[in-house]
Amino acid sequence: MLLQRPLHFHHRQQQDPHPQLRRCFPIAGLAGVLAGNVSTFNNVTTLISNDTSGNQAPANEATPPTPPKADDDLLHTCNYTLKRKGCYNDRQIVPRPFPVMVMKDENMSVGDITDKEAYAKFLPAFICRCAEEVRKRKWWSFGIQNHVECHSGPDEGRFDEDGAAAPALCVNSKLDTCGEGDKTCAGKDGANFVYTVITDSHQEIKKIIYARKKRSSKSHHHHQRNKH
Repeated sequence: MLLQRPLHFHHRQQQDPHPQLRRCFPIAGLAGVLAGNVSTFNNVTTLISNDTSGNQAPANEATPPTPPKADDDLLHTCNYTLKRKGCYNDRQIVPRPFPVMVMKDENMSVGDITDKEAYAKFLPAFICRCAEEVRKRKWWSFGIQNHVECHSGPDEGRFDEDGAAAPALCVNSKLDTCGEGDKTCAGKDGANFVYTVITDSHQEIKKIIYARKKRSSKSHHHHQRNKH
């Protein structure tokens, strides 16, 4: 008669496949989840993805992009997008920052310039007309000077050659000092409020590096304006 050897069963400790679930739910609740409660299981995985104990969210959950900040210096007028560059001196020393007077509104009388309502209607349209005339010459940047003059030239990089002007030398369409939030501004006598046309190929004023004509260091406080 053969003697049967007793059988010894070794219980193998299995690795818990859902350790995070056990932290979130008691044993009874966990059993219900693992038994097939799909809805509850989905809620559990959501809790795990939001766990702040050091566990990272799934890689496929991308962080939403930060919306682009609106450029407060852009002015959309006519068929152009203009970027305001600010108020700059024109000391009338040759070569001037913008040497060409492209146009001047002869219909705007001195009385109209001091009339806030009239000037508020005039300035936005004048900036538009100035941009159109400048682009017809294939130039990019211009300055509004002496309230009703449009100045420009082929070398836009000279726009700041005479330095930034005092804020009081440029006004908005209400004839108050031009501020950061004002889209339409103009220079008084001896100052340009500068704009540049923005396109896909022209995003900023381009500086041309070359030996420029030596300029006089004298500042002319009382100058005779060029007649055109």
